[in-house]
Amino acid sequence: MFYIWLIVAVILYFFLKKHPLTRSSPLAHALLWPLFLVLIVLNYITSKMAANSILIAENNENQLERHCRELGVDKEEYLRITINEMPRVRILAQNLEQINPNFQDLRLDGNTRLAAAISYISKKDNDWKQALWDWDKANNTSVFPLDANELENVEYLSFSSISYFDQDKVTKIPSEIGKLTQLKALSFGSASCPEIYITSLLEFPDEICQLFRLQSIYAQFNDLTFLPKNIGHLFSLKDLKLGGNRLRRLPDSISTLQQLEILTVWQNELDELPSNIGLLTQLKGLDISSNYITELPASITMLTNLEAFYYDGEDVILSNEQKIWLQSLADSGCEIYS
Repeated sequence: MFYIWLIVAVILYFFLKKHPLTRSSPLAHALLWPLFLVLIVLNYITSKMAANSILIAENNENQLERHCRELGVDKEEYLRITINEMPRVRILAQNLEQINPNFQDLRLDGNTRLAAAISYISKKDNDWKQALWDWDKANNTSVFPLDANELENVEYLSFSSISYFDQDKVTKIPSEIGKLTQLKALSFGSASCPEIYITSLLEFPDEICQLFRLQSIYAQFNDLTFLPKNIGHLFSLKDLKLGGNRLRRLPDSISTLQQLEILTVWQNELDELPSNIGLLTQLKGLDISSNYITELPASITMLTNLEAFYYDGEDVILSNEQKIWLQSLADSGCEIYS
């Protein structure tokens, strides 16, 4: 665009230079060259302003570079997004949602169309709150707080209600629960009072694996048949209680829960345990009773910190090494129920 204006300016310069009025006036002839330079400078400035309608992150350079690394985009690409690239702007903004849902770290320079696009996406980002409230209302429960700030900062969430007796159980939790990033404890069920819980879950939403602060999940007496394959991403998890479901297998990623201390999967439909379960070296309690397990993985002998171990002794065939391991646990005070 700049070069087009430069050509126009040159043509205009020579046209005015040869014009009879300019040639007859020494003053007009003297001002022609400075006028030409001013025109070129103005054209250059306006063309740069038109070409640089960009989305700019906050002035903190380190923060900007960190955002770019997390998004996997080049810094220059991140900064230079023009009004002619609206679909790319939308995609970028949706990715930024993962880092900064409220877009508080961004400002928009000189482009109302771009601002409108981000405003639309930012508004859309709040839909997850409405989705949770609508779910709550539709199921006639009072699980989610009605105050937005409470909802964003809630740390403990129990799907129980003393007024929910004799109503249809909820079989699916909304995926928007993955937005409750401050959650430390989730309770979908209980071994002692299952009747007060509103859930009879068939599955966990995959988004539950985004709750990186989560320390405990109680989901006894639901109808779970499988767990999300990425459950191993819950690296803060300490308690995982899944007894009384219909689980057929545990995902291999469960072995990466390095902070896990309690794992109960009694009364399911398991016929084996993950081969690397021995990596759960912090386990203090393990209950695998009332399943279809007939042998234990070799790595289980690595679980030397167990304080309680429940299994079906009559059905499980132990190797010599596993017998020695069990005896060592018993000698150290571990409660073994078979």
